Amino acid sequence: MKPTKKITYSALFTALSVAILSLASLFEVADLTISMFASAILLLAMIELGDRYGFMIYAATSFLSLLLLPSKFIAAVYLVFTGLYPLIKRFFDKTPRLV
Repeated sequence: MKPTKKITYSALFTALSVAILSLASLFEVADLTISMFASAILLLAMIELGDRYGFMIYAATSFLSLLLLPSKFIAAVYLVFTGLYPLIKRFFDKTPRLV
């Protein structure tokens, strides 16, 4: 895949994740569930584009959500917990098991 296509997909995944997180700020009852949906978008991006682009999408989504969302709680939850989960899971899936 060409690098311009990967950058375009990264921008689309980032915009979709920020849009999903903005829905979480509207529906405060299901904010953790909607944050996990945004994390699933990140997981799909890592599968399609690779780990490096996944980390960049995570960083851009975290920065934009902290900047744009009215509810900073959901942005902090994505930054600390749900956004990091696909990155950490992918790392541990690649390492060999000890047992």
